[in-house]
Amino acid sequence: MVLETNKNDEKGEKGENPDKYLDFLQAKISFLPDEKFFKSFSCALSDKILLTGRLYITNKRLCFHSIFNPSNVFFGDTFIQIPKKDINKIEKRFNAIVFDNSISITTVNG
Repeated sequence: MVLETNKNDEKGEKGENPDKYLDFLQAKISFLPDEKFFKSFSCALSDKILLTGRLYITNKRLCFHSIFNPSNVFFGDTFIQIPKKDINKIEKRFNAIVFDNSISITTVNG
């Protein structure tokens, strides 16, 4: 999985409440008793096509959400959860050989 992050998003988007991302994530997943939400970033998942969305980071997992899906771009969304225990490696990647705004996540399943 390769994600391209938006470096401008680290300080938060203009006029937006960061708690709205926590509220959204709580509606999508059941938090474990000791799970804590850290931060979210706008990003794009490199699949068959680039799926723009958000990466949500907790102390137990990474979640990606996009209102698009790779099979049928306009109908249905994409939601991916990767438990922390399943992550083998996270490395910085270069997009288009020039931009260092990507990360690659390798899991136990490949």
